[in-house]
Formats: sequence, C-alpha cells, structure tokens
Amino acid sequence: MYEATRLALAWCSVEEWQPPALAVLCRSAEVRRRHASAILPACRDLAALERHDLKCLAYALAVLDDEPLVVLHKPTGTGFEVRIGGIGDNFQLHTLLAHVLVGGGYVPGTMPSAESVRLATDPEPAQGRTQTVATG
Repeated sequence: MYEATRLALAWCSVEEWQPPALAVLCRSAEVRRRHASAILPACRDLAALERHDLKCLAYALAVLDDEPLVVLHKPTGTGFEVRIGGIGDNFQLHTLLAHVLVGGGYVPGTMPSAESVRLATDPEPAQGRTQTVATG
C-alpha cells in the first residue's frame, strides 16, 4: 500500500519537479553528466505515455558536454575538429560555429552579432525582449 501511494503521488506531481530540475541541469554539466543516463530513459518512457509534458527536461538531459565534433564546410571542402559543451539546440550551435569559424577567418560568411554570441554563451538569461536579430 505504501509503495502504491508513493507511486501515485509521484505520478501526480512529476510536472512540478520539472522546473527545479531544469534549473539545476541547465547550470551544471557535472549534474547532467552524472544523472542523464538514469533520468533520460525514464523521461522518455513518461513522454511515450502522453500524459506529462517533460520535453524541456528531456532536452536538458540530452545536452552534450565536452563532446568532440567534426564540422564540415561543404562549399570550401574543409573540415574542423571542435569540442562543444552546453549547446542546447542547433540554432545556438550554428551561432557559435559562425562566431568561431567565420570570425576566425576559417570560412567565408557573415559573422553573428556580438549580442547574438553573448545571448548564446552567457549563462544569465536575457532580461525581457531584445532587438537582437540572428540569422543563420
């Protein structure tokens, strides 16, 4: 009976645990590294039941940290070995790659604005809306 009650309470409160879990996961690569392999499968299992929306938690757990990556620039036929960490989505990845590769003179293109790079790297969230426009 105790276990059934515990499971029922966990089921009913699972979405309430997402915001504080996100706060910790988004700030600590060590916590993501230590717990993602255990929590991510459970998160995906819950999502498959279509009862709880834990999409943000699954995304945070899937963030790669200190991960080697090969970047290919097809127009110039060049490739680059880079190491990424804390990248949340492809838009952030593209912004930072353009900053390093275009800004470093490795490939031609348009550099993202300094404000776009700051927003993609600063751990502090933007305060309200900005006028920054990023394309890529």
